[in-house]
Amino acid sequence: MQNKTPTVTDPLYPDERLLRIRDVATRTGLKQHQILALSAISDFPASAVAARDTLVWSEREVLAWIAERLKTRDHADRRINFIEYLRGGYYQNEIDAIENKKVSR
Repeated sequence: MQNKTPTVTDPLYPDERLLRIRDVATRTGLKQHQILALSAISDFPASAVAARDTLVWSEREVLAWIAERLKTRDHADRRINFIEYLRGGYYQNEIDAIENKKVSR
């Protein structure tokens, strides 16, 4: 017998709601292009195709993503996270400015 991956139409998820991108944007505060970009790099719940040209997200997964972001916010040093974020791009001047302010305090 094969292992079957449950889908949102299975009886395991009788109350599952699907959100369109504008609803996800409203709930998360992100712009639509940010949601798509985060989904593309697996930093956001994956979308599903509901119909041609219509992407949907699991409400449960979106709410879990929001809760996880809030949990990490409460336990993280924002300055360190921001510097790590900048190091991922081409923002060396901004990093130097932040670190110079840190040293001068």
